[in-house]
Amino acid sequence: GDAEGVALAARSAKERGAITALYHSTDAAKIERAAAAHAAAGVALSVNLTGGLYVNQSAAFSDLHVSGANPAGNAALTDAAFVAPRFRVVGIRRPAAA
Repeated sequence: GDAEGVALAARSAKERGAITALYHSTDAAKIERAAAAHAAAGVALSVNLTGGLYVNQSAAFSDLHVSGANPAGNAALTDAAFVAPRFRVVGIRRPAAA
């Protein structure tokens, strides 16, 4: 049934990787269960979307594409020049005790 399908999809995403998943239902409880299962698997879930759907549809709303929480998230649609300025390393020096 539905619960088995959601569990299988979420487990597959967690073990093998998934960038996004689509789910269609009119049952609010089923949608919440699917959302929780996919969030735990680290995969973005789109619910009841229609029309043309693209795997990177959420990239326009995120600095880094893919959550990094499952095996599909081993790369990002960005480059080092975009990411590097956001991270700074600050060192603290102290004299060694005599």
